[in-house]
Amino acid sequence: MAAIIALLLRDVDLSPHVAFAREHAALAGAVIALASLVTVTFATWMNWRATRRQATLEAWTKWSDDTVAERKLISKMLGPRELTSAQAQALAHGSSELPTRPIRILGVIVRRGTAPPLFTDTERANLVHAAVAVLNGLERLAVGVELGVYRRAVLVDAGGTIIKRTFERFEPYIVLRRTHPEPQRRQEKAYVALEKLAMQIRYKEVDAERLESLRRQP
Repeated sequence: MAAIIALLLRDVDLSPHVAFAREHAALAGAVIALASLVTVTFATWMNWRATRRQATLEAWTKWSDDTVAERKLISKMLGPRELTSAQAQALAHGSSELPTRPIRILGVIVRRGTAPPLFTDTERANLVHAAVAVLNGLERLAVGVELGVYRRAVLVDAGGTIIKRTFERFEPYIVLRRTHPEPQRRQEKAYVALEKLAMQIRYKEVDAERLESLRRQP
């Protein structure tokens, strides 16, 4: 068979074909290398995307599990709605009013012209601890989104309603922390990343019906 092919091609001039193959060999190699690079890059990107998705879900689950007790305490002590100005003031500043002329009501000494404190010192300490734990955890998630460590879409799908609702509930308290009258206690950038994330979450991305229901609860 080889001999027959050799005889058939004996008088055929293959030099143009050989020259063409040699001329385009480098180009063909470059195309193959580029295709390989694109394939590897795409596979790497898909793997990185999947890794970010998994990391986001794990981070959200950890926050949710780690703050169960704190969120229950907050709901029990503060209710489901936004903090009132009095609640925010009590958490941020405590009972800082100075007594004028104390009077006794049912055996309890209170300041004239003022209402009894909303919380005892222990209750306030526990509530502040719970609020900080919840907000700090969400702030870390929000910072992770800004840095590209976590995927915003996954975080919103998993807990967008909770994130938006939590920021709205504690916004009066956050504002007071940012504007505290004592400079050493003032935190002007408190929960900035969380606020940005909450403001970016659109109503079509959350359970709007649930969100409105929570807002209307007495």
